[in-house]
Amino acid sequence: MRKSYKVNGIDCANCAAKLERNIAKIKGVESCAVVFATQKLILEAADDKFDAVLDEAIAVTKKLEPSMFSTTFCLWITFFDKIKSL
Repeated sequence: MRKSYKVNGIDCANCAAKLERNIAKIKGVESCAVVFATQKLILEAADDKFDAVLDEAIAVTKKLEPSMFSTTFCLWITFFDKIKSL
């Protein structure tokens, strides 16, 4: 499964690269891209592991970039997840 999420608050390309490197290390991630220019997270993982991988990606983001992690981040994740599954 591959999903794309709008992620507001990425301050620079280096921050995006750091997030991408660390999210890509999560067990179960097949591919990952964090794009500074479009403020998007593109995540791919097996269907049966996707929710766990996404939860871990959120935890990694909170740890590495606490200033960008907010309710807004979680709401965008939830909103886009529901929209794409309609």
